[in-house]
Amino acid sequence: MAKKTARRAVDRNRIKRLMKESFRLQIDRLKEGFSLVFLATRKAQPNVSQAAFAATIEALLREADLFARTD
Repeated sequence: MAKKTARRAVDRNRIKRLMKESFRLQIDRLKEGFSLVFLATRKAQPNVSQAAFAATIEALLREADLFARTD
């Protein structure tokens, strides 16, 4: 993650932790056979809650239709 995303290392590390944890919570529900790359932009906010970040990750994965069917 570049300094352009967040100036302070503390903020960059928090954003990375939020991304990793949010993805970890969803990984069991995903289809197999995909490689994913998440990029944080300047819009990424380190002071956002874990729940809000997880909801954003879930919405992105749902939009990409990467969740396995659970019939």
